[in-house]
Amino acid sequence: MILPIIKTLLSQRLEHPILYPSDCEVLREDIEQSTNHRISVNTLKRLLGFIRTESTPRTYTLDIVAHYLGHVDYKSLIESLNPDNDESDPITVILADDLNAGDKVRAVWRGGYGEFEALGSGAFVVRDIKSADGYLLGEEVSIKGFRVGLPLYLAVNPISSVPCRIALASISGIESLVIAPSRS
Repeated sequence: MILPIIKTLLSQRLEHPILYPSDCEVLREDIEQSTNHRISVNTLKRLLGFIRTESTPRTYTLDIVAHYLGHVDYKSLIESLNPDNDESDPITVILADDLNAGDKVRAVWRGGYGEFEALGSGAFVVRDIKSADGYLLGEEVSIKGFRVGLPLYLAVNPISSVPCRIALASISGIESLVIAPSRS
């Protein structure tokens, strides 16, 4: 299933609410007409949560959805949702600046989670992680904030390699957040 915010964007682009599985046929036709690419109705039903699946959508499929929404690819669509670029007031948010050194944040998303310990000034140490990016364990990362419903954006500056930016939970978004304050 894709991020709820992307489902909302699809409804807005379609100018029709996507409430029922039958709405996927209308969406499929509009995507095909707008992009000259085909996505099956069942694929759309899986993306939008009408059909349960444990599989991850193919990049090609996500890129078609992104193209339909006016982006070059899914990666650029996800980047456009980056909280650094979004001034809206989300329902659940933890800003790194509001945390004290030693505070721990646990972010859970579909199929994974991450536990991060605040070092201060937006710097965190990855204490535990279950994701495709599990190699981050023990790395120092920069995070500006955690927002339910959006991916988690990390700036990684490993000593042994080139700095990079990573978006975790880029399909489902963060589903829940928990803070464990430091014991000092």
